[in-house]
Amino acid sequence: MTTKSSMTTKPDFVLTLVGLIASVLIVVATAAFVFIPYSLSGHPGETTIHGANTTEYHPT
Repeated sequence: MTTKSSMTTKPDFVLTLVGLIASVLIVVATAAFVFIPYSLSGHPGETTIHGANTTEYHPT
């Protein structure tokens, strides 16, 4: 009878864990750098010039 030892299942667990962490980080980074600035019409912290187009920002 052959059974898997605990040594052969640990790398599978680590690969699954690394894949899960990477996929969660991709989703969070996409939300932080694409969806939030798009909904705010700019990145958080950027000061807009009043009366100007939404594509023009103050240089500071």
